[in-house]
Amino acid sequence: MATLDAEALAQAKKELTKSQRAIAAMAGAPDSSTFESAWQEFLNAIHRTWIKAELAGKPLRHVFVEWQRKYRELRDSDPLLQYLAQARHASEHTLQRVIPEQAVPGTIKIEAPPGRDHFTIHAMTGGPQGFKYQGSGVLEFKPAGFDLLTFKNRGVEYAPPTSHRGTDIVGIRALQAAQLAAQFYAEVVEEAAKAFVTSATVDAGRPPVGAPPATPAPAPADSTPAPAPVAAATPPAAGRLPLVPDLDPGLLKARLDEVRQYPCEPPRPERMLADVEEAPPLQRRERSKHYEGMEVRWSGMLVFIRKRQHFDALQLMLVASMKRESEAEGRIFFEVPNAPGWSLVRYGAIFSISGEIDRVSDGSVSLRNVVILAVR
Repeated sequence: MATLDAEALAQAKKELTKSQRAIAAMAGAPDSSTFESAWQEFLNAIHRTWIKAELAGKPLRHVFVEWQRKYRELRDSDPLLQYLAQARHASEHTLQRVIPEQAVPGTIKIEAPPGRDHFTIHAMTGGPQGFKYQGSGVLEFKPAGFDLLTFKNRGVEYAPPTSHRGTDIVGIRALQAAQLAAQFYAEVVEEAAKAFVTSATVDAGRPPVGAPPATPAPAPADSTPAPAPVAAATPPAAGRLPLVPDLDPGLLKARLDEVRQYPCEPPRPERMLADVEEAPPLQRRERSKHYEGMEVRWSGMLVFIRKRQHFDALQLMLVASMKRESEAEGRIFFEVPNAPGWSLVRYGAIFSISGEIDRVSDGSVSLRNVVILAVR
């Protein structure tokens, strides 16, 4: 089953470390030249962090893309993140400066309220977001550092950012901007590892993404041959559902009603099958080819599971709905590698999966490259 590319994820973490070292170098830079070199290394390192995090998710294809969507949209729209991404491009491909040649000195401004000779401090904080003061009068502090400059990239002008994730950062300087951006890229890498590598589950105690349920001890060895490539297999005959001994008719209906609460991105399997079956018999194969290779994300109830002979693999079938009491509609068939823990799965479990359509025939949709997203 597909998982994150561990090597690419490790490289993304290394680039993240480089970005943090660059920030430390900027903070302790003895001169403008050293600061500028560390600044450029920072811009390159966060760019490489993003690229290698994307490469880590490549085996998961659209599952990772969907998960990453919120971070990509933020990176493309947030003024600070967008500015720094474009600053890297401008520094690499043009002669423009993104920061000035010399640092500017720090400043402090203190003003008492009109008609008074003193002011009261209620709260005062400082950090990457800048200096914040609450009280009477005016108290403004800006540390020495390098301002951010306006530049152009591919005809678009990028002014210094004024906000980040909804927080005002007007007048932010290069070092503080880098510190905020580093937090974003660290979040992307850490959350990807949590979601796809460690124990990301939808329900507590359920299997992680791309893996079967865990079991306390390994299964005893048997005479099963060494794992071999899982070839295409024929799903059970269409028509009546395979026996579901663990579920009475009422619970069976309730579980199928529950299936519809979970992701089943269009086209739904039952609609796809109906489209193929509505074609004249000699045209059905051609019509089914239109769906082959399509990436889908579906949910269904487990009604069939068996071990495939001569292969260390399991065959499973889900149904998305039923026409009548015992006739399945939207049958989804796929195979997964066998592993300890599958013996704990019961009929009636609801699976959310992603994969590519291998073929549409015989009343079912067969998938390949399946990733199990959740089991409920």
